[in-house]
Amino acid sequence: MPLAIGIALVLLAFLVYQYVSKSYEKSNNNYPTGPKPEYIFFNDVPTSKAWLTYNKMVETYGPIFRLKTPKDDIVVVSDRKVVEDLLEKRSRVYSDRPAMSVFELAGWSWNLAFMPYADRWRRHRRIMHQHFRPQAAVRYRHHELDNVHHLLRSLLDHPVDFWDHLRMFVSSAPLSLIYGYQAKELDDPFITTPERAGLLLSNIVNFGGAIADVFPVLHYLPSWFPGAGFKRHLSAAREMTQEMRNAPALYCMKQMQDGASHDCLLANLLREQEQANHVPTIDQETLINVATISYVGKRSTPCHGDLTI
Repeated sequence: MPLAIGIALVLLAFLVYQYVSKSYEKSNNNYPTGPKPEYIFFNDVPTSKAWLTYNKMVETYGPIFRLKTPKDDIVVVSDRKVVEDLLEKRSRVYSDRPAMSVFELAGWSWNLAFMPYADRWRRHRRIMHQHFRPQAAVRYRHHELDNVHHLLRSLLDHPVDFWDHLRMFVSSAPLSLIYGYQAKELDDPFITTPERAGLLLSNIVNFGGAIADVFPVLHYLPSWFPGAGFKRHLSAAREMTQEMRNAPALYCMKQMQDGASHDCLLANLLREQEQANHVPTIDQETLINVATISYVGKRSTPCHGDLTI
């Protein structure tokens, strides 16, 4: 009985939300026209061979039209000139990515992939471009060569374990390049923690995290409620993500304090910050974010690309 009442309240809250948003839309009708909603308040957004469905819609509604979803409006643009005018020439106004609260709740708001296109995103992106553009990345090539040589020796000595060798390579090479840390075993915490953090994030999204952005009321319901199961993983995800982000950075900073000279990304970023003197510098949190983004990005597709070697 309590479960039925809870579901009824959720549906009622959703209907009220849609009614209010629809009333607001009528008073702020700046959207292009589009097909009438099939499900009372929203459209059936095509997923299979969507381009064919969109092409048919273009014949009826023109090169720019609107579809309604339970959370947002989708503006579909099929004219190349309109795309260039809006998304390239006026990218500061129209280019962005949808915000998903679940990433912030899980502790992943530092990730460039989940940031909105604003000053914070541009600041992180600028630093990464400065250090990973082809001319600048040459200084880190010795890390790559050392790890490639180690991979080849391992494959020659123990070819049967090639999968483990590849897993080791896609983790140890970024760790060396970014933090100056040389991993020895696959059970190294600097390797296993990012793997577990990524799995937790995947579980959160699969257990209702993505749906919670469509139905925000799920954030306020207990974890046993249907669709709110993702809340059971949030605390563990935040803790795991903080460990993934902070532990390698602390190792690198400790090495610098002890006088160890490492030509790695984070050490170079921190040295540049120290040498800036009184010139305004980027805060240390941003530098650690850039290092973590680089590490997660370089090992985010373990072995899939390396299997083409």
